[in-house]
Amino acid sequence: MLHQPQDRDLTFYFQVYRDPREARWCLTQLRRVYPGATVMLVSDGDDRSPWKRLAERFNAHCHIGQRLYGTEHGGRMLQRMLDLFADRPTPYLIKIDTDTWAHRRLGYLPTGRKVFGTLEWYTFGRREPLGFPNVQGGFVGYTREAATLIRSSKVLLSPRLRDYANTYADVEEIRGRAERGMVSSDFLTRYACRSLGIECEEFGEVKSKYRGWVAETDGQFAFTHPHKEIAGRSPLAAVVRDALPRAVKAPARSAVRVAKTSARSLLGRPTPRPRPSLPVSAAPPTVAASDAA
Repeated sequence: MLHQPQDRDLTFYFQVYRDPREARWCLTQLRRVYPGATVMLVSDGDDRSPWKRLAERFNAHCHIGQRLYGTEHGGRMLQRMLDLFADRPTPYLIKIDTDTWAHRRLGYLPTGRKVFGTLEWYTFGRREPLGFPNVQGGFVGYTREAATLIRSSKVLLSPRLRDYANTYADVEEIRGRAERGMVSSDFLTRYACRSLGIECEEFGEVKSKYRGWVAETDGQFAFTHPHKEIAGRSPLAAVVRDALPRAVKAPARSAVRVAKTSARSLLGRPTPRPRPSLPVSAAPPTVAASDAA
């Protein structure tokens, strides 16, 4: 079954850390689309940024928490999210990043005990097969049933998670991240789902990648990620970008390309040749890249 979501059905969860400009941009887009949804703004150990003022401006619940991103904390970062959600539960919990773009309302949501979003079957860099899929971290949706089960199981509080190589970091790419001292919220969620038999479902309303650019799709997707190059801009730059008509933007982009080509020629560097496009019939199957966040 599918569910037609209303604002009151949704809780959006933002974890922030020294990124107020990106958070402001993301909240602006979100509130334009979902003015009445519950929003939780949770600082992971950053008490210097203006989170309380930002939360007040966008009618969000603010929580200034301990820094839990280190591997020594295991899954406590995600357990905190589920504990805060349990204080104000709604039918759905949606965790998004501060460079996730809300374009329009979601047309439907899955039902049952599920975690949903863009599924990844290979890691981003090394293309290691995952077996059990990962939901890419720019948009991770939980039905209330899934969130409740993960929270009550305490699987994210297990001391075994400090032994990341034998738990959630079961591929080299994520082990490398853990060795640098950082957990992967995506792969902690994947570990919990795999341990508890929770289904991870491909959700066609969103498109989320670890890195790169998700092109504007004229409403095909309700949420897309990543958009760091836009989210990190100053408010004035965003206003200018939105105000410029396409007739001005296109020549400007063309002039930038010409300038880059001229600079390469002056420096004696070869101009990169465009990559040949594959015919449609020869294109490989689409697989999302794995998030290391």
